[in-house]
Parts: sequence; C-alpha cells; structure tokens
Amino acid sequence: MKLLIVALLLASPVWAVSLEEARREAPANHPSVGAARSAVDAARARLRMAKAGRMPQLGFSGLSKAGLSGAMNGLDPIGLANSPFFRNFAAGANIAHPGFDFGRTRSNIAVEQHRMSAAEADLAAAEAEVLLRVETAYFTALDARAAQRAATSLVAGREAAARQAQAFYEAELRSKVDFGAAEAQLAAARARLAAAAEESAAAHARLAYAMGAAPEDLSAPDEPETEERYAETLDALIARAYGQRPDLHALQARRDAAQAVLSLAQAQRKPWFRVLFTGGWARFNPLQLSNLTALGVGLSMPLLTFGATEGAVEEAEALLDRAERCLEEAQQLAALETRLAFYAFRAAREKLPLRERQAELSGEAARLARARYREQLASLVELAQAESNLAAAQAAALAARYAVRKTLAELRHAVGEMHAAASAAP
Repeated sequence: MKLLIVALLLASPVWAVSLEEARREAPANHPSVGAARSAVDAARARLRMAKAGRMPQLGFSGLSKAGLSGAMNGLDPIGLANSPFFRNFAAGANIAHPGFDFGRTRSNIAVEQHRMSAAEADLAAAEAEVLLRVETAYFTALDARAAQRAATSLVAGREAAARQAQAFYEAELRSKVDFGAAEAQLAAARARLAAAAEESAAAHARLAYAMGAAPEDLSAPDEPETEERYAETLDALIARAYGQRPDLHALQARRDAAQAVLSLAQAQRKPWFRVLFTGGWARFNPLQLSNLTALGVGLSMPLLTFGATEGAVEEAEALLDRAERCLEEAQQLAALETRLAFYAFRAAREKLPLRERQAELSGEAARLARARYREQLASLVELAQAESNLAAAQAAALAARYAVRKTLAELRHAVGEMHAAASAAP
C-alpha cells in the first residue's frame, strides 16, 4: 500500500500555473477557439467576395478555330471571341459591370456582413465557454489538491495513533483489539489518500484538457486572490446578460442576416441591367474599329417563374420568423441561467463561513480527543471519530471556498462578463 501511495504521489504533476495565465493561454491554445477563428476568416472571405459583386470585372478570352465559328460555342467564348464573323482567331479583353440590380448586391453584402458578425460572436462565445471550463477545472484541481493534503494529514494522524496504540499494547495498558483497530483505521486512511491522489491527477488532466495543453506542460495551480463580490441586483444582472452575452449577439446577427436574405429574395422579382465592353483583335475583313470593340447593356426581368420567386420569398420569411423565435428563446434561457447562477453563488457564499466554523470546531475537538487519548481518558474509537470529523470538515470548508469561486465564474459567464474580459485581454 505504501508503494502505491508513493507511486501516485510521484505521478502527480508538480505544477506552477496561475489563474491569470490559464485565462490567457486557454483561448490561444484550445482547438474549439481555433475552429471558431477559422469560421470568422471564412466569413470575412465571403464578405469580400460579396463586395466584389458591385465592382467591374476584367477578363480575357481568346479562341482559335477551323470551320464555322458558331460550332465553337461549347468552349464558352466571351466578348470578341464570341463573334461569328472573325476568321480563325480572335482575342480580347472584357470588362463587365453589374450595372443596376435593384438591391441584389447590396442585400447580398448585408447578408455576409451579418453572418460575419455572427461568426465573430460565435468566436467570443467559444472563448467564454473555454474560460468557464478553465476556471471550473482550475478550482476543481485546487479542491482535489486540498483533499489530497487533508488525506495526507489524516494518514499522519492515524500513524501516530497506531504507534501510540502499539506502545500501549506493549506496555499492557491497552488490549490488542485497540492496536488492531488502529492498524485497520490506518489502512483505511491510506486507501483514502490513494484515492485522493488519483483524483488530484485526474483533475490535473481535466485542467490541461480545458486549456488545450498536455498534462505534463502544466504545474500546480496557485491559490488566486479573492475576487470582488457582486453588489448588483438580479434584475440588473439579467439586463446585463441581454446586452453582453455573445450567444445572444450571434442570434441577433443571424436574425439580421435572415432579414437581409428576405430583402435579397424580394429583389429577385425586379429587373437587372448589366453592362459589358469587349475589345481586342481578330482577322476581320475589312479590319475596322467597329469590328474590334463592342459595348452593350443587357436587361433581364423575371416574368413568370411558376412560384419559384414567390417560394424563395416565403422561405426567407419563414427563416426570419424562426430566427426571431430562436432569439426570444435564447433570451429566456439567458435569464434562467443568470437566475440559477445568482442563486447558486449566493448560497455558496452563505455556506462558506458556516463550513469554516465547522472546521474550526472540529479541529478543537480533534485536539482534545488526542490529548484525552494520550492520557488514556478516551478510547481509540473516540479519537478516530474526531479525526474523521476533522478531515471531513476541512474538506467541506475547502470545497465551500472553491464552490464560491466556481459559482462566481458561472455567474460571470451567465451575464456575459467572462466574454467581455476575454475580449479585453491582450
């Protein structure tokens, strides 16, 4: 058993990471945040393509043929090369302008702008989610390490009690039953220490995963300074959640994108003017400027689409309604999460002094039990019960302290403050 405990303790990492370092490094390393950044890059590229739709496009086309020119339309020639009157070869530059499309391009750009805003909000939400996981794992690791220390202290106390029981037995002051009971309690304490060491190593692994790092790259978390307490009312926190939460920002952007998609679908009912200029060289006979350049304006207008355009508008309207309802549901969920986090934080803060007082009283009782046992005024059962109560009370006090910090992190996440802190970080 001793070898097992030593092996687990040696396997436990010797860390040195602060909460500030964890907050800073996790968004930079975690794969989910990297994926969200890639989504922002893709949205930015789509916006760039949409903006290019209102600019003239310059291209080149050439065609060499033998036989009838009209037979070459399978090559999709554009501009001068599309003329049926050249001889054998033609090449030219083509300038196409979207002209006036009655809001199609403008609506398309608006769609991509709102989608990029949604992707940026998704990135902020991913960062906030990672920070919440990191803080929760961080304080869980601290809790597990404290539990391991408490278990180590319990083993030391049980070893001292076992030595004393052995001395009493050898001096014929106590029976062998007390000595055997002391050995059994020591074995139970060592098993508890082994479990605590295993849980500490597992908590370290979970913290490393939350940070997007390898377990061997981290060290024991430092005890952070006490953070300020919330003095705001619940209604004020809910109002802040509506204005700060990135998931709500993402849904608002998607709602606006759905509105732009509806405008784009409605624009498909309108005409479209396009402009094309082409100029180059071809073996015309006679060779004249009018044979080498061309300028045209095209008009297209939907007349009868058999419900295709109307269906696109109806679909866009339904998607807009769905986006608005999703936003409304998310706002209700944000209010619920803020309420639950507020209640949990308030309860954890109220429990902390009670647990600390319990640990203090249990410590006094354990000291008295040890003194009474040394003077043979108390039984080993009384001493063991007092030490067990002390270990449980110390563990509960530490767990209550870290519960305050974890519930505070959950409250900050619920109101969107964690996202604001991540955005303000360098």
